[in-house]
Order: sequence, then structure tokens, then C-alpha cells
Amino acid sequence: MVAVGTALSGGPPHRSVQAQSSEAFAVRKSVEEGATLFKTGTLGKSFATESQFWSVEHPSTPGFAGRYGIPPQNVANADFTVTGRLKPGGKFVTRIAPAAGGNPGGGIEVVVEEGAVQVDTLNTVRGKD
Repeated sequence: MVAVGTALSGGPPHRSVQAQSSEAFAVRKSVEEGATLFKTGTLGKSFATESQFWSVEHPSTPGFAGRYGIPPQNVANADFTVTGRLKPGGKFVTRIAPAAGGNPGGGIEVVVEEGAVQVDTLNTVRGKD
């Protein structure tokens, strides 16, 4: 069983385990082959480049927030997008994103060990409160 330790802000560390679905393994293969990873959030509130939770879908993809269980208020206030790729030897799992804030989750997210992503870009959106 493949597992990655994660430390959530304000909570105890836990282990994320590799999902066994064909979709999870397909995403895993794409990450191993250098797929771009995406993260969105709010500066000063969300982890950005140091995040352990990523997707292989761009955050502007219709239905993104629902599939990744992102609470609606987090989407409304998002003011950055980060892209990157897994560093050589970086440990990660792909799993079903949990539900949160009324969004159902169910997309395949990429959970990495701390520092496992080589950041390519950090783009901010101007004009957000």
C-alpha cells in the first residue's frame, strides 16, 4: 500500500492512501510522466507553493470546485493559481477528493509529500478583495 503523510493546517498529521481505481492509477501515471499539477486558493489563507494537495485539472475547468470538494467561499475568494510538476523521486498518491462545504468531491486529487512539487508558475488575480 502506498501512503503519503500529510500535515493539515491546525489538525493532526494523517496518511493519505493510494486509491485503487483505474482512474486513480491513470492520473498517477500521468503525474509520473510529468503532467502539470494545479493548485488554486487565496493568498494569506491557503497553502500555495508549499501545498500538498494538487489536481491535474486547471481550476477554470467547469465543475472543478465540485469535483475537488472545494468550499464555495474558497472558490469565490481564490486569487492565485500555481502550476508545477512532481520532482524526481517525489512521493505521492492519487485519491478521491473528499467532499467539503456542500461540494461533493469525487475527483482524483494528487497528494504529495512536503516539498515534492517543483513550482513552474504562481499567477495572481488582481482586483480581488
